[in-house]
Amino acid sequence: MVTRRTLLGGAGAAALSAATGLRQASAQTKGAPVRGGSLTWGVETEPSTLNPHLNGQAKAKLVLRNAYETLLARTPDGGYVPWLAKDYAISEDGRTYTFTLRDDVTFHDGEKLDAAAVALNFAKLKEPTYSGSISAGHVSHVSEAIAVDARTLVLKLSRVYAPFLDGAAGIEILSLSKAFSLPGWRIAFAVGNAAMVGNLLRLKTNVDSGMFTALQHAAIALLDSDPAERRALAATYQRRRDLVCDALAAAGLTVARPRGGMYIWLALPGDEGSLAFSERVLDACDVVVSPGVAYGPAGEGFVRLALTLPEDRLAEAVERLIGAL
Repeated sequence: MVTRRTLLGGAGAAALSAATGLRQASAQTKGAPVRGGSLTWGVETEPSTLNPHLNGQAKAKLVLRNAYETLLARTPDGGYVPWLAKDYAISEDGRTYTFTLRDDVTFHDGEKLDAAAVALNFAKLKEPTYSGSISAGHVSHVSEAIAVDARTLVLKLSRVYAPFLDGAAGIEILSLSKAFSLPGWRIAFAVGNAAMVGNLLRLKTNVDSGMFTALQHAAIALLDSDPAERRALAATYQRRRDLVCDALAAAGLTVARPRGGMYIWLALPGDEGSLAFSERVLDACDVVVSPGVAYGPAGEGFVRLALTLPEDRLAEAVERLIGAL
């Protein structure tokens, strides 16, 4: 069994887990930080894993990125800035990387992050049976990970590998499906260091034939379009959300008002299962809702409502749904 101390995670090959108590020394705040409390984050589908080394779902990555950190972060021009490591140095021969870790980072249980924990990441990631494709990526060039002391980590490479730092800073892959109203085609774009994006391009060129060209041109046009169009779309979904949530709340139903996305999760009254409820309202009032259990065990007791119809149709659907309850 892999425990917190033997498995640390983050974005990219040089991934590691940082505490939720991570403090950004350079952060500008209006007041003193407040510890404690809870954050509830909903995603459309049940994550297949919460191990960031093994995750392949873009939706789960949004959650994981808020729980796991990287050694370095990227700048808009493709450079690197300190994150968990407050500084780093590269040897003249390009084969030894020395990271000096911050001393104000803790795990969720209060235990301090140290170089031994980071070194253990690399040892674990090099196991092909554990990390799959990651073990063949940036980390495959690491011949040795040494914790010199609690704050100093030395990574020795088997040969010079110029893009190695990309793995310490990660890469972001974002979808056009929802924000740009282009669902179903699985079109996404990558943002990160130019060398790392270039590596991804070379990989994709050799492993698949690419998306239908017309759709690629559509994606380019969307990325170049006026951001005001996305703001207008967000405003449309906000009106639809308010219409549905207000109607359900007025009927005495429990519903959380989402701050983003195009779905609403409705808590079912009573003990009826989400699948049985979905079948019943379909038969009774010709309204389709998605049973929460379809998205994983945690979804049981809820149904998902999509805000993808005009407001008049949504109002009619909600009225029928309330009548069936």
